[in-house]
Amino acid sequence: MGLFAYMLKDVGIESLWKKVVEMDWRIIILLSFHAFFFFFQALSWWKCIDHNKSKAKFKDVYLIKATGWTVAEITPLGAAMGETFKGYLIGRHVEKSTVISSLLLYNTIHTFVTISMIIIGVIFLFTLIPVTIVTKVIILAVLGVLLFGLFMLVRQQHKGFITSIITLLMKFSFLKEKLEAKLPRAREVDEEMRHFWQNKKWDFILSYIFQMSAKVVEAFELWVIMQFLNYPISFLHASFLFIITAMIFIVGFFVPSQIGVVEGGMNRSFSLLGLNPVFGTLMAIFRRIRVVFWIGVGLLIILLKGAFRKAKRDAELATKNQA
Repeated sequence: MGLFAYMLKDVGIESLWKKVVEMDWRIIILLSFHAFFFFFQALSWWKCIDHNKSKAKFKDVYLIKATGWTVAEITPLGAAMGETFKGYLIGRHVEKSTVISSLLLYNTIHTFVTISMIIIGVIFLFTLIPVTIVTKVIILAVLGVLLFGLFMLVRQQHKGFITSIITLLMKFSFLKEKLEAKLPRAREVDEEMRHFWQNKKWDFILSYIFQMSAKVVEAFELWVIMQFLNYPISFLHASFLFIITAMIFIVGFFVPSQIGVVEGGMNRSFSLLGLNPVFGTLMAIFRRIRVVFWIGVGLLIILLKGAFRKAKRDAELATKNQA
């Protein structure tokens, strides 16, 4: 929060307000991008769900994705909390094994997309910024390790990922009794993941494409923000800056909404690219306005869904008492 306040001071409240006024009705366009982001991410998750064990409709998945994102943005260790919340909500529509398998598959494919973005970012980095040979070798070695790790993860999901973890933990005598009861469910989850990788290759491809489409929407959002700020940059630069933002999210995962971290990172990134760093901070702040807006929308959905469920339970209880 302190870093965010410092970056805000660096831009100047008056200057920021002037840019907001200049933005006028166009800020509605900026706020709307995230609806498409949720749409593509929900489609990606939809393709990971075993619909033979699901009663979920697409709108359920869309709303759960939006509210899960909200929880992730406002809590420490956001991604873990967001996935837990999504699992809790989707559990009302699908079998328990499908909750776990769909989230594991979705996040595995998200990792595929993230590594693809990092590779693209490295290509941009080598193109846009002078990098020493030693730095190139280190970056390529890290990429090699990440790709190998991802390959091993998918390979293990073919063989029985959850079962192997539980079997390993059962070697500790104090855990054996508790975990034995979970083996049947673990085998169900592993069978669903194995079935996905062996028989649903098109679902994997489409899920990957939808995930990547969500990232393209976010990169396009950055490009549009800069056009609206009257400081146009190329889509190549916007894509590179988005990939840097994604890396900042990974590194600063423990900071709720990465507040201040993104603003500082964008300021520095603009400077490295030879751009005006003040506009980097401004871009990050306008993205922050969008984040705050959608957090509000997500919280409103959570409250309304909770109130609707309570009213439904009360109506069912009243009907039962009358009978």
